[in-house]
Amino acid sequence: FYSYGMMDGDSAASPTCGSASPVRDQSPSPSPQPEEDDDGYPSHELMRDVFFFCDRNADGVLSRSEFLEALDTVGMFPSPEDMEKLYAEHGEEPDLQTFRAAVFAQSLRRMSVADVRKQLNMFTKLDGTMDSAALKALVSTMGDVCNAGEVQGIVKLAGADAAPQFPVQEFASSLLRI
Repeated sequence: FYSYGMMDGDSAASPTCGSASPVRDQSPSPSPQPEEDDDGYPSHELMRDVFFFCDRNADGVLSRSEFLEALDTVGMFPSPEDMEKLYAEHGEEPDLQTFRAAVFAQSLRRMSVADVRKQLNMFTKLDGTMDSAALKALVSTMGDVCNAGEVQGIVKLAGADAAPQFPVQEFASSLLRI
């Protein structure tokens, strides 16, 4: 991580932006793990840490590739179309403040558990479960999108490889965490 000058709202122990001469901590650091506030939105601390982790050259802005890596790291996983919208709205090399705004904008575009359940509704039984065979057939028809290994991963994620039925609510939640 980096050591920078203080910004409003940041504690003395946390890396922040503002100094002309960033210093990289030489101790090994694991990749930040997504953590969210109660509303499912990445915390300010996580976004700050991810920003500085991904800002490889410590210039206080993210390059295009660093921007995508940072968004993926906080769990946003934007599509190429989403990235073009984010570039247009927030620029191609965001600073920390702009990165936070871009994460918020992307979180509004992201599907919710309810959205996924709605998409799966026609395959869901009244008790809120789905047949494993139906999921396998549904995912297998996505041949242009999913290869055989990805199909098996989705089926396994749902628990459909071990049970004839699985709860759609839990499956939808699991899909959004990957």
